[in-house]
Amino acid sequence: MKNNYERNQLIITITFIFIVITIMLFINLFKYRYRTYKNINSIVVTDNYLQLLISSKDLKLLNSSNYLYIDNKRIRREIISIEKNVLKRNNLSYHDVIIRVKFPNKYKDNDYVKLTIYDKKEKLINIFKSCWKEE
Repeated sequence: MKNNYERNQLIITITFIFIVITIMLFINLFKYRYRTYKNINSIVVTDNYLQLLISSKDLKLLNSSNYLYIDNKRIRREIISIEKNVLKRNNLSYHDVIIRVKFPNKYKDNDYVKLTIYDKKEKLINIFKSCWKEE
């Protein structure tokens, strides 16, 4: 008969559960992908029209997406006009874009509106790496 201090079944069980949970967490770090979004600033021109001054990368993003978010609501957008190379600063070309969206009535002419557009999916491990990375 074993004494109380010689029984190690509980320790083995807890260690096994801990190892299984740790392995599952590591698998999730590499498996799951989360959506990332890009914020773009815009100005209200008239009712349902917004003007944006965006870079070439953001213009591609805007063209690839049919929807955008204003005040956490998904809204369909329609591009009215694109005027390319309006401004060049730090070797980046900026474009003037006018879009038509149906946004809330609380925004008046010349108000600032923050748009959010789906950017890409990124793995969870990459998100952690960017947080730990030194500047």
